[in-house]
Amino acid sequence: MLSLGRLTTVLLVALALAAAVDAKDNAREGYVLVKSNGRNVPGADDEGEVGSGGWRKMKIKDNKNWEEKVADLKSQGFEVEPDWQLQSAVTPNDSAWSSISAAMNKIQAPLAWDIHTGTSTVTVCVIDSGIDLAHPDLVGNLDGTNNHLNAIGGSTIPGTTITGTVGLAANDDNGHGSHCAGTIGGVGNNGKGVAGVSWGVKIIACKFLDASGSGFTSDATDCIKWCRSKGAQITSNSWGGGGSSSSLSTEIGISNAAGHLFIAAAGNANTNIDVTASYPASYPQANVITVGASDANDNRASFSNYGATSVDLFAPGVSIYSTYKSAGYAWLSGTSMATPHVAGAAALLWSLAPQLSAADVKAKLMSSVDRVPGLSTLCVSGGRLNLLKLLQSVAPAPVPVPVPAPVPAPVPVPAHVPAPTPVPAPVPVPAPVPVPVPAPVAGLSVRLVNGPNADSGRLEVLVNGVWGTVCDDQFGSADARVACRQMGKPWTLAVAQRRAFYGQAAASVPILMDDVGCRGSELTLDSCRSAAKISCATGHREDVSVQCLGSAVTSGSVDSVPLLPDSPEDVDEDAKDDKKKGNNGNGNGNGRRMLVV
Repeated sequence: MLSLGRLTTVLLVALALAAAVDAKDNAREGYVLVKSNGRNVPGADDEGEVGSGGWRKMKIKDNKNWEEKVADLKSQGFEVEPDWQLQSAVTPNDSAWSSISAAMNKIQAPLAWDIHTGTSTVTVCVIDSGIDLAHPDLVGNLDGTNNHLNAIGGSTIPGTTITGTVGLAANDDNGHGSHCAGTIGGVGNNGKGVAGVSWGVKIIACKFLDASGSGFTSDATDCIKWCRSKGAQITSNSWGGGGSSSSLSTEIGISNAAGHLFIAAAGNANTNIDVTASYPASYPQANVITVGASDANDNRASFSNYGATSVDLFAPGVSIYSTYKSAGYAWLSGTSMATPHVAGAAALLWSLAPQLSAADVKAKLMSSVDRVPGLSTLCVSGGRLNLLKLLQSVAPAPVPVPVPAPVPAPVPVPAHVPAPTPVPAPVPVPAPVPVPVPAPVAGLSVRLVNGPNADSGRLEVLVNGVWGTVCDDQFGSADARVACRQMGKPWTLAVAQRRAFYGQAAASVPILMDDVGCRGSELTLDSCRSAAKISCATGHREDVSVQCLGSAVTSGSVDSVPLLPDSPEDVDEDAKDDKKKGNNGNGNGNGRRMLVV
């Protein structure tokens, strides 16, 4: 078993608490978020796009407050919502444990680390108050060139002169984000401080909370978009409360379609969120994993929200010791502390088994919990995170060491031994004839167009010297893997996006391909397409988009990677979700302050 470094102790105890406040104080004054669809918004100046869902931040200029402006624009047919405020509230708590061992032993982390300790192939983006970018127990796992500031108040963090968007601009002046980062991926076995759940994970930060722990929905939404653009497969979101936001929900849905996980804190209001929704924990997308906080006795922490259909699992969240701002360490409690345990576990699993999809990772997190009586009716999985069981769900079983058979005692040979019976000479067995691998079929070239990077975009094919699009009726992730492998791009986790994810094909571009059921083992799209007939149904004659993800495995290793048929990727993921409770996601808030949790 790998050993941990000796812990140093700097004691700071805090408990994140929810507080109800007047809804009027719960949004950014002077601004609203509008989905204008190209229309001019009267009485407001456009300050730019928010996220990727068509929402824009508008500065009010006609002397109306945000409530009046929301009502005014709704009456004119605009889709509009407040720019909700997110804010932290912490109070001292005298209960503390002596080290991280209690929480880590509870989830059997030391035994799990004998299997795997994590690699930088998986990136977690901490959307929070930033990270102490010089912390000696974090710096080894930080991507120092990819850290971002979404400044509160439009351009700067109040009380500072920070206006940049990279590097030290994302440095933590609150401590909350650094604490979460240490639990996810504090450098392990380095003789100092703490060890995170995944010792080698790559961590990046998107700062949208200021020194007091306050931020806004528009900045959180932009952070999700930015994290996705930097290649983060997982976001850790230890904040929540307040009203529903269509702009934020839309951005989470875009990440869902791209195969990303959104790990969310359940909240600290001691509330059943099956009955009273809490956001972002209650958003319905399939990639949302909502985490409650458990205590040392595997009971629900007294402050933690719960919900038999709305909270997915629990993780340790009481008196958690981790990294803090200014190169320090601190004890904190809250669902904020439970959430990074699960984010780190997801990263550890994904680095051990990169062939898994986001849905696979979520399913394994849920199925490998310790089902304990105190949590059995309070969450979907009925239990608390177990890191060892999680890794054992994909790690090969140990090969037993053969035990030598006992040697029998010698048997006396009789005096007269009969002559041995002649044994016929063995018949030679012909050597097996290798099955030739079919060569790629010539005549079909593939490219990605209009995406944010070289590995994503609208899929186009070249047939007989003409570039055109692909019918999306049956094109799924298995087809996407074939296309990405054909282009020499990462392909083991490739996904086919929803129709028009990177823009509609021009009307003049023909549809040149319809597949007949690729299963992922073909070498090129040409070997599984229908060249004689394009059978796109009415209403489905759009382009298909592809995101190339995973590792670039050589074609000779194709058969070693388990690939299963995929259903079409043009199904609305929101319609399949079973977590949405009591809210239709239309932006009608419940008036509670949104809190760091």
